[in-house]
Amino acid sequence: MKLRHIVKNRGWAELKKPVFHYICNSFYYSMKRVYLIAILICALTVPSFAQTTATPPPPPPAGAVPASTPHIDTPGIKYPEMPAFNSLNLDSVVFNTFSVKKGKPTILILFSPTCEHCQKMTEHLVKAMDSLKHINFYMFAFGAPLKTIAEYRTKFGLDKFKNVWMGKDDQFFLPSFYLCRDVPFIVLYDKNKNLLKPFYNGLKVEEILAELDK
Repeated sequence: MKLRHIVKNRGWAELKKPVFHYICNSFYYSMKRVYLIAILICALTVPSFAQTTATPPPPPPAGAVPASTPHIDTPGIKYPEMPAFNSLNLDSVVFNTFSVKKGKPTILILFSPTCEHCQKMTEHLVKAMDSLKHINFYMFAFGAPLKTIAEYRTKFGLDKFKNVWMGKDDQFFLPSFYLCRDVPFIVLYDKNKNLLKPFYNGLKVEEILAELDK
């Protein structure tokens, strides 16, 4: 029976109960439909998200060259002034790059003593040092004891150069700031501690000198 017939034959008193039940039933079925739709959306999206986060792409092999340079939103690119961060020198004393003096170009190097690519890079650096004496080098190792880093320094004769400092990035700052996935990683700053260029492909003396001559 339609509502207008109830009003005509029985009055508004009789209308209260049917209207109340009608409203309740309508609200119940509406909410039920919304609930079912929400469950369906979750069922379709959650598996896809789980698959994305649970199976990330495999990391590149150690020493491999990245497919592309970092995005401009990479912190080390977005903020071109040399960052001030703590590390350890070979005497276990905290060293902060804020103390790096201006006046000379500076190169920060992230390396690993056990990395063959890093060892070849170091050999190349030592051979080319005559043309690089005007640059200050700060070499940060990671994943190795300070004793091992000190032995690496002696093995390659880096202790003979006053413009080469070595220590440990014990906070893993460099990989997160420059988003570098491989070592050796090299970044060049000018004499005012402003970013010139990151090198994700290892040390290339010619490119470094060319960058400084611009």
